[in-house]
Amino acid sequence: MGYYKNIPISSDEVSKYSNVSLSSEGLHAKVYILDDGTIDENSYSRSYLKKIKEKEEKKIKEVIDKELKKARKSEKTISNDGCLMKIVKAPFRFLWWLIKKTFVILSLGLLSGVLNSDKK
Repeated sequence: MGYYKNIPISSDEVSKYSNVSLSSEGLHAKVYILDDGTIDENSYSRSYLKKIKEKEEKKIKEVIDKELKKARKSEKTISNDGCLMKIVKAPFRFLWWLIKKTFVILSLGLLSGVLNSDKK
């Protein structure tokens, strides 16, 4: 079970906690300590929690934006050719395909010739 504790704070941290008091020893915040040693979320002020939540959402948004930019960039590099360029390149692609097939057929013919030869 948790417990309450008065922790000393600086004047910069006054807006961070919901229960702040001033004593002869200085500023203190009354916080609730959970069993695992962390400060309970209810010990912080609403404005501080809102600010933290906005920062987290901003970080998440930045990560998502970076991933979207990467995805869009990869899509652009994959299909960089327009319709006109595809039409212009089509005969050359066909010619390259035909040359590759010719070399494959010739190499298979030579290989079968070597394997089927009767010379020992």
